[in-house]
Amino acid sequence: YQEMKNLNPVSPAFIQSTVFISNLNFNYTFIKQQASITGGINYSRNQFSQGEVIMVGPMIGGGKSFFKNKINTSLSAGFMQNKFTQTNDVGLTANASLNVSFNVHKNQNFVLNIRGIRNTASNPLAVPFSEGFFTAGYQLQIP
Repeated sequence: YQEMKNLNPVSPAFIQSTVFISNLNFNYTFIKQQASITGGINYSRNQFSQGEVIMVGPMIGGGKSFFKNKINTSLSAGFMQNKFTQTNDVGLTANASLNVSFNVHKNQNFVLNIRGIRNTASNPLAVPFSEGFFTAGYQLQIP
């Protein structure tokens, strides 16, 4: 649950909104192969002054460790159908992410994250957009 004020750069119509997000996911791990698969359903409801947007859709992902857990990777993708309740307009939000971490020492990692998102909509209150994110960093875990 989140309340937003002036945080949405995509449309000025969403100046103040209330957001509810829920996820139902499963994960199955193959211990011997050091791999996992993940799947799930995502739901989001965004209420704002001009109406409401309901988003529902699936996601799938997987992960794999290499070289005795020195390198850990994960890849996921999903999409959500967007329905604007005031106008019955429908849109689509798709996203994908890739994460890679290299274990330097017991509590130290170099991390790389790449994520992309694409939003399409037929509603005049929402602007279609595509964005890409790239982060790289160093993690130090203090036990």
